[in-house]
Amino acid sequence: MKSLLTWLLCLMLGLQVPAALAQSASDYTQGVAASGSAAAVWFKPASATSTWVDIHYKINGGAQQNLRMALNAAAARYEQKLLSPVATGDKVSYNFTYNKGMSAYDTPWFSHAVGSSTNPTTPTPMPTPTTPVVSPTPAPGGITAPFSFAQGSDLLGATTTLWFKPSQSVSWVDVHYVVSGQGQQNFRMAYSAATARYEKSLTVPSGQTVNYWFTYSVTGTSAVDTPAYNQTPVSSPTASVATPSFIPAPGSYTSAQTVSISSATSGATLRYTTDGST
Repeated sequence: MKSLLTWLLCLMLGLQVPAALAQSASDYTQGVAASGSAAAVWFKPASATSTWVDIHYKINGGAQQNLRMALNAAAARYEQKLLSPVATGDKVSYNFTYNKGMSAYDTPWFSHAVGSSTNPTTPTPMPTPTTPVVSPTPAPGGITAPFSFAQGSDLLGATTTLWFKPSQSVSWVDVHYVVSGQGQQNFRMAYSAATARYEKSLTVPSGQTVNYWFTYSVTGTSAVDTPAYNQTPVSSPTASVATPSFIPAPGSYTSAQTVSISSATSGATLRYTTDGST
């Protein structure tokens, strides 16, 4: 039997996943293959621990598309056909988000002119957007309209937990965040059955601002970006919860007992099970 607040405190003060930084070109190869009006972008990771790749692309500076790439086992690479036809001279700007184990990484942006004979090997300098590009589109396939979500950030001491709670089941949720203008971090969020939401805990010093947004997928293939949000934590005392007390004391009894549970912490919420589960 555990206090919910005690459980959350342990969860939030647990080990943090090392920060995910953009990797060098030696970590992967990539390119664009075009035939007539059809074009496909491909990504080949060097690490066997990469199990998914997302592509973010624009054609001639238009609306950004975000898609989960499919693995082409024969070519040992991930591929995604562009959703719109292209013509000679069209400019395709794109970058990737991919995982290596638990962490996710962003590549630089690349640019390819349709009809050119070479694929880009040098990243094209592009300003990092302070907010994701979101285009008004119909509900993605697989979503039972109207789809909605709640999101927010919980503060406990120096630990901030970003959370995302969809109105229906989704395949996965990624969070992207920047703390006071530092490098962007990208993580696959963990689902918490206790709160029925996706969560990611991070350390944000008091007075610093965290800007964040989410990418989620219902079908596991197409993905949607949310708008950007921000939060500035302020100093607060670290919460602590007194160990619950039990009456009667733990032990073996030959007859049924009435058990009471209490905590000296005012306002603490106590939850318990009777089958040994947590």
